[in-house]
Amino acid sequence: MTTRRRILGAAVCGLSLGRGCGAPGPGERAKLASVAESGSLAVIPMLWTNGLVPEALAVDGKQAGELVFPEKPWLVSISPDCGWVAWYPESSLPSPFGSGHSTVHIMGAGAPQRSVQLGTNYVRQIALCSGAERLAVLVNPDGLGTWQLLTLNVASGRVEQDLTPLTKNLQLADADRLRASGRGNRLLIGQGEFFVVIDTSLGKVVLEGHGRFPCLSADGDLVACVTSDGELVFLSVTPSNVRATGRRVRVGTSVLGLGAWSSGAEFLLAGLRGPFSFFVRLAAIDRETGASVDLDPRLPEGSLGEQSAWISRRLLAK
Repeated sequence: MTTRRRILGAAVCGLSLGRGCGAPGPGERAKLASVAESGSLAVIPMLWTNGLVPEALAVDGKQAGELVFPEKPWLVSISPDCGWVAWYPESSLPSPFGSGHSTVHIMGAGAPQRSVQLGTNYVRQIALCSGAERLAVLVNPDGLGTWQLLTLNVASGRVEQDLTPLTKNLQLADADRLRASGRGNRLLIGQGEFFVVIDTSLGKVVLEGHGRFPCLSADGDLVACVTSDGELVFLSVTPSNVRATGRRVRVGTSVLGLGAWSSGAEFLLAGLRGPFSFFVRLAAIDRETGASVDLDPRLPEGSLGEQSAWISRRLLAK
């Protein structure tokens, strides 16, 4: 089925007279291949697939393996260094869907599985830091209207910070985006078209922005987001300017959704659609040039590329 889907997507791109499938220069393709090779990286077009095993692609479009979970995940987060995966299993959902006892599991290549027990908290969002040392969670501890944004030490399972007071401009019950920097010193949380970046070491909000599908770079210094008219914007995170203006990036086509930055922020995964294309395709956008390299010609219906992610090949099963 996957092969037939990609053949159809390629055919549709061919019918778009070249405008739906932008052709990057050899420099961007070579750079992307180098980034993928140096980090042994692959791309997962759909990180969370409601029970189906997520399939990964090499940057040349070939199958790279599958991300296999011991049990069905409800939430999934890949660390900014692409080497660790955290997941919240469906069995942890409140009754009658699950046991109601929340646990976040963490796995890395060649490392024993770790687990963080969250008791009866209902979990809405998770974000894992590089090295799997810290975990950010958005939880509902009482089953009512109280939501909390917490950071936890993975080794001890203890809460390090309660960042809830810094989210007063958000409706946490409707938050749909949580991203962590590599060290966990910065967190991005978004609701609809509004988001904030919190500096956990300073204990304050260092950026407020408007845009869909915001993505935080591993170093925590850059946010990408999409405007309501499909333009890509890069925002620098500077503690001295909470409402910083950003640089608009000319991609040459409509950007529908954003997935994740590569670990060095060289490329950004995005769902694109040209003026004559019927389908959303997944591409890697070069941060410096704005050129896009196509990875998957046709994403599943309803996907805008927002669930795409980079992952270490060492985490994949063939």
